[in-house]
Amino acid sequence: MVADDHPLMLKTIRDFITERGYEVVGTATDGPAILDSILKLSPDIAFIDNQMPHLSGLEVARQCFENNFNSKIVLISFDTKINSIDTLKSLHLAGYLLKDSIINEFETCVETVMKGEHYLSQKIREQQIQEINQLTPSEKKILKLIAQENSLSGLHERLFMNESQWEEMIRALLKKLHLKSEESLLMWIQTNKSSL
Repeated sequence: MVADDHPLMLKTIRDFITERGYEVVGTATDGPAILDSILKLSPDIAFIDNQMPHLSGLEVARQCFENNFNSKIVLISFDTKINSIDTLKSLHLAGYLLKDSIINEFETCVETVMKGEHYLSQKIREQQIQEINQLTPSEKKILKLIAQENSLSGLHERLFMNESQWEEMIRALLKKLHLKSEESLLMWIQTNKSSL
């Protein structure tokens, strides 16, 4: 199944999948319609745009999980905000495929998901490696400490920093990692701690 609220994008993705020899058993342009179709037809995989009207792709995935449906949900998006396999698992997603990567990664995504594994777009995986490689050894050490504590508060004293130095360092890390908030930094650290 395929769902996207932009008719041209929906047609393009559906046609692309069909040309690869897969059967598209249904399409939808809003969240409730794709959820209803999944519940009725139980497809192997549903490729769903996350920004669907009335019900997001994430909400569709959650409801499928709560109703014990075995359809594998792959979110498709232009946004790189989901950046780890752990995040996919916690959101009950089988995969996250960037729309601009569908042509090159579709087959690999389907094969991976059908084996019961989780798929994350190559571009996102490469972006993570670049972000980690640009960190200095001191920054990695600090991020490891934050990961151990799962908190940003009170750590400046252990690192012999005053509060304003700590805040400046956190701002610099947010900028370097292209994150917007301390909460997103904590999530980034938890999802990447094994690579630090």
